[in-house]
Amino acid sequence: MIDKSIPYIGVLMVCPKPATYEAKLPDGYTIVGYKPGMEADWAELQFASGHTETIEKAEAIFAGEFIIRPDLLPSRCLFVLDPNGKAAATAALWEGNHLGALMPRVHWVCTRPEERRKGLAMALMANLMTLAAEMGDPAYLTTQTQSWPAIGMYLKFGFEPYMGEKPAGWKAQSGDFNEENQRAWQLIFEKLRLT
Repeated sequence: MIDKSIPYIGVLMVCPKPATYEAKLPDGYTIVGYKPGMEADWAELQFASGHTETIEKAEAIFAGEFIIRPDLLPSRCLFVLDPNGKAAATAALWEGNHLGALMPRVHWVCTRPEERRKGLAMALMANLMTLAAEMGDPAYLTTQTQSWPAIGMYLKFGFEPYMGEKPAGWKAQSGDFNEENQRAWQLIFEKLRLT
């Protein structure tokens, strides 16, 4: 869910030591890895969830970020299918280097609006974090203040707010990364009632 009642500020989170998790899906739901053709499902999910303005923009993102690594797609780009085989949620454990080294990155997590509050994203995250634990590397993700409900879930999986120096290439809207980052986390913690 995207909450546009608060300002958009990008943030990073790091999970220093990913752990193995288990999570159950509702009856009839299954998790599958990407198969050719599922890029259309991915794009439709991102658009339906409000993560992109158009399906075409989502298709371009998938082509630019995922299709270029076909070796990773089946095991690291996951989907939850509903009992009728329709894509209900998706998430990926991709590669990223925001923090100066190639690390597993939780990427593009979303659930179809009518499928929310069923534990689908939790089940996907459990699978991705188990994979990250097997890899033995710290994991990270990028998100934004407007996704504070998802941030509450990420905290449960061992992710922590990144409070270090400005990552290379990170665009701080105000120009002052540290000030903006502190403001962002204050907003998020107020929404999560953690202050």
